[in-house]
Amino acid sequence: MLENYDVLRYYSFRQAHTPAVAEDGTLYFVSDISGKPEIWFIPREHAFPVQLTFLDGYVSAIKPWAKGLVFQFDPDGSEEHRLMCVGGGGDLSSLSGEPKKGVIYRLGGASANMLSYASNKRSAPFFDSYVSIGGREELVFEYDGTTQPHGFSADGRLLLVSMSIT
Repeated sequence: MLENYDVLRYYSFRQAHTPAVAEDGTLYFVSDISGKPEIWFIPREHAFPVQLTFLDGYVSAIKPWAKGLVFQFDPDGSEEHRLMCVGGGGDLSSLSGEPKKGVIYRLGGASANMLSYASNKRSAPFFDSYVSIGGREELVFEYDGTTQPHGFSADGRLLLVSMSIT
């Protein structure tokens, strides 16, 4: 029995990705269940996902962090990614400062009070790696190319950074 399906049926699927488990056991993830990528969570005592963010844009990566949940956000599909934080009560704050045309931030690793990210704010074609410790930003790897920080060592002294060489 071959049925006739419209091609739209094959492209109308939902996805969930970037799972992150908080210290209290809450599972956070990015999903387009609502039609566009937002942050969802499943508390330990809950059986169904709950939408946490309702933004005009797209969430693409999340990490648990001391101040809540840090995430990479693309406002209105502009591809000028920013870093945002959402606290336990759903309060949002920007970690990227005031938006600047052409400046992109890409989320790296997060730990208790440290956050790493890449940005092209020094020079548009180049992505350097930065670390924010207690709100104080430090350029840790400058490169006339593309770098991406990934995560911190257990003691917080080292940061894994990759370089793209093309």
